[in-house]
Amino acid sequence: MSFGKGDVILLGKNRSAVVENVLTDTVKNIYTGSPDLVIKNAAVIDSTGVFMADIAVKNGRISHVGKVPYGDCMSVDANGLILTAGRICFEERFDSCSAASKLFSGVTTVVYHSEYADSMLHDHFSSAMGLPLNFYFTDRYPDSQFHISISESSPNFNILTELSELTLAPACRCGLDDHVGSVSTGRLADLCLFKPEDYPDRPYKIIKSGRVIYDRSVTDRGDIVYTMCCDTSAMPARNCAVFFTRAGSADSTVSKLIMPERMVVALRTGAEF
Repeated sequence: MSFGKGDVILLGKNRSAVVENVLTDTVKNIYTGSPDLVIKNAAVIDSTGVFMADIAVKNGRISHVGKVPYGDCMSVDANGLILTAGRICFEERFDSCSAASKLFSGVTTVVYHSEYADSMLHDHFSSAMGLPLNFYFTDRYPDSQFHISISESSPNFNILTELSELTLAPACRCGLDDHVGSVSTGRLADLCLFKPEDYPDRPYKIIKSGRVIYDRSVTDRGDIVYTMCCDTSAMPARNCAVFFTRAGSADSTVSKLIMPERMVVALRTGAEF
């Protein structure tokens, strides 16, 4: 099933979304070379609206949002599926079982608050780094008063407001919005695809940093994720998820311990909340 401008998409929980636009212009690639992955014909629900687009991925980040020439790269056919940015959630305590279950509900980044963030990560280092989730351990509380402004005239006002509170708003509150929280160029390709009737609770496919790590068309088994979440093209193999840290902490002992396991991203100065 393909969607066009003005089409109404029936979603789960007796809700619906209206396709506001179809992106047909070829957007300039922000990276050189062919994409590593192209997601074709996706119905994107993002804080900016509901639109049809192809999504290209290069080096783990979104390089195109628009009409993408596919070439010879790997592709995912998203025809009839909903695509969103992975969600962001806040937790007070680290729980590996809880963190693992979040992934299968569409969460790709977890922010943990702790008075002693570094020692907390030391205590749970092994179990945390084995999970295909982005982590940010912090001793600060985010500004819960910040919200994304959605036009009340939008036919998708309720859907977009709800989604923004799970994606872009928490990313902005934590200073992570350059990396996660939206389907836009330069952001990590942490994306969830849903069958419309399963939105927003049960992803059909999960993409982490441009790698398809879960696909219900192949298997419902969640444990298969852990065999697909590592990039084995580099040695040593690294988890495709990210560990976020403050700009001044990139050279900390914890960050140095993590670097062989996954990418460490230092937030720009002034971005960390």
